[in-house]
Amino acid sequence: MVGHSERETIRAWLWLEQVQGNDEDHFYSISLQKAKEGEFMQLQQGNMSVLEYASKCLDLSQFAPTFTVDKRLKMNRFEAEVNPTIKEQMSVRQYTSYVDLYNSAVNIERAMKERSNYFNEQWGVKRKRDGCRNFQLQE
Repeated sequence: MVGHSERETIRAWLWLEQVQGNDEDHFYSISLQKAKEGEFMQLQQGNMSVLEYASKCLDLSQFAPTFTVDKRLKMNRFEAEVNPTIKEQMSVRQYTSYVDLYNSAVNIERAMKERSNYFNEQWGVKRKRDGCRNFQLQE
């Protein structure tokens, strides 16, 4: 069975092949292409997970080939609109491929969730609220 991160890597590779391939079987009206290109250019991670954000990038990138044909442009576009906390942690390293960039973002997001869950478990169990919304340690 393919693991979660392996599945994400495979999806990223399929995206690269799709972007690099020339699929003339699909026709989209000019107005739809422009609207989807604009949506791609405005896309931000926001409340989406990295996986959801990358998937949305994949879906919309076919409408913005000028911005995804070059691997550096594609990487810059993805990184520019990822969660600021993730972006900050990613900034300590130079990435040479989209797959490395994507995997790093996924791993950082996972670590952030694990850290958050850990602290929620630690403080949620050991602290209780009094009537004034103040937390007190339980003994």
